[in-house]
Amino acid sequence: MERQLYLGTYNEHGSEGIYQVVLEHGRLQQPSLFAKLKNAKAVALDGTQLYLATTIEKDRQAGIAVYRRDGSLVSSVFFEEHTSCYVTWHAGKIYTANYHDGSVSVLTFENEQLKLEHHIIICPEAGCHQILFHGAYMFVPTLLMDCIWIFEVSTMKRVDRYDFQAGTGPRHGVFTSDHRYLYLVGELSNELFKIDLENMQIVGQMSVLEHEEKHVRGTAAIR
Repeated sequence: MERQLYLGTYNEHGSEGIYQVVLEHGRLQQPSLFAKLKNAKAVALDGTQLYLATTIEKDRQAGIAVYRRDGSLVSSVFFEEHTSCYVTWHAGKIYTANYHDGSVSVLTFENEQLKLEHHIIICPEAGCHQILFHGAYMFVPTLLMDCIWIFEVSTMKRVDRYDFQAGTGPRHGVFTSDHRYLYLVGELSNELFKIDLENMQIVGQMSVLEHEEKHVRGTAAIR
């Protein structure tokens, strides 16, 4: 079975943008350049698998672009000082998290046109790192504030926050299939947390490093 994968890059060590890679029979083929872009560091396919959203940067402005699977540009919009570090689709809209600007954004994509709907600054340099959807709510792990901000999706209003011990650096999480638990990793403490979402309590906590090491910065993601 053949699958096409898309990889965003930071334009370091000779990389030029988004690359397309074919995965076939468990082997990756040599990547080919899909779109030449600056700081296309986050990419995401929509539910139809027809469109790809990516972060972009040009002339000291940053934003989001949408491409077709054939590599042609559909629409783009600039609205940030720095490129976001995370982009995802949800219910036909595009959501972004921006580490440096400390913001989250929502864009509509209708009739192949992008439009900024919400741009919410939580706090400059807050370290917003991911967006997770849980029923009517949206969770935003915010690394440098040691918390998860909780938004109501329909209004994009902040309704709550879940705090971690200082120096945890919550960065990336994943839900169990029944959404009973959230597993989340802290970049700064290198810990894994199991959070019971029924009462928002930590029910498990452990180091992900050998010898129970902590505070050796590096944990980035969980799947």
